[in-house]
Amino acid sequence: MFSPLAFPTGMVLYDLTFAVPPTSHLELFPFDVYREPLVVIAIADGKELPQSSETNQKHPTPEGLDILLEELDAVKERNPRALVNQLLVFDHDGVNKLTNGPENVLWVPRPEDSKATTMKTVLCDITSVLLGELDEFAKTIQAIPTIESPKASSWGPHRNPELRPRAVDRLMSRMTLPAQLPSSPNGGPPETPLSSNASSPAPSDHETPTTFDEITRSIHLSRTNSGGRSPSISSPKEHSRDRMSVSGVSATDRTKNRIKGRAGVVVGTLFLQAGRWPDALKELSEAANNARAGSDYVWHGKALESILLCLLMMGWAGMDFQVCVLLRIRP
Repeated sequence: MFSPLAFPTGMVLYDLTFAVPPTSHLELFPFDVYREPLVVIAIADGKELPQSSETNQKHPTPEGLDILLEELDAVKERNPRALVNQLLVFDHDGVNKLTNGPENVLWVPRPEDSKATTMKTVLCDITSVLLGELDEFAKTIQAIPTIESPKASSWGPHRNPELRPRAVDRLMSRMTLPAQLPSSPNGGPPETPLSSNASSPAPSDHETPTTFDEITRSIHLSRTNSGGRSPSISSPKEHSRDRMSVSGVSATDRTKNRIKGRAGVVVGTLFLQAGRWPDALKELSEAANNARAGSDYVWHGKALESILLCLLMMGWAGMDFQVCVLLRIRP
């Protein structure tokens, strides 16, 4: 799905960082896929490892390699949502060419034994693994029934950044969780990790309103709870009927468009990150239409933002593209 053969002039730009993103950024995933690190690179000094005693091996097997592999597993546990975890061992004695093995370990020769393209080859190998992992992740995105919008409220269990679930696990868990939190056996409100904090904002059973109907319903519920309901205000159902009768789109069709639009935005963003800009532009254009048809304005805006990024990248690379401007003339 993300093979570079379909677009050989594509390009992947890496933004290297040494810090873990804050939780406030991570909570925007998958609305902003780039908020979550997709590749984690561990670096080891091969000079500190003794020379391999065994010969005729496809890759070095020095004493202490098992310790590095255990530390690599610890890195995976601390970054479970990363799609690629790669260990690079530099300057090990006896390594005169780029060698791969065991799994997720790459041996980089000393500078005097390296070629001008050695480090480029290293990044190409890592990118190849990333593109393969993106394929499975994109299929998971297309298979799940719904994708949530970012929360405007900070209520909820605060995740430890050292124990974050994988992207696939988090998305799949949303499929199994009920739409509303179950009540406790004694009839009281459900317990949460923040129940002891009196200053925490009250939880909401629904995601942040993104459409006109949801905003209207949210205002109606808040006025009902405060006892300030006005008899002149019509019910949310009447608003929904009025809007459906005007637009001619049923609630079921609007929901389908919303689901297709959100999945298309995420997949289009993955195409953008994978260097497949023409495919990203095509996917995001269709996603923008679906989001608009589903009155999903937050994701519609996200699709338009990503389309603009595609055009900027294509213009930066010197690629030609067409922009159609439609003018509506009113008498």
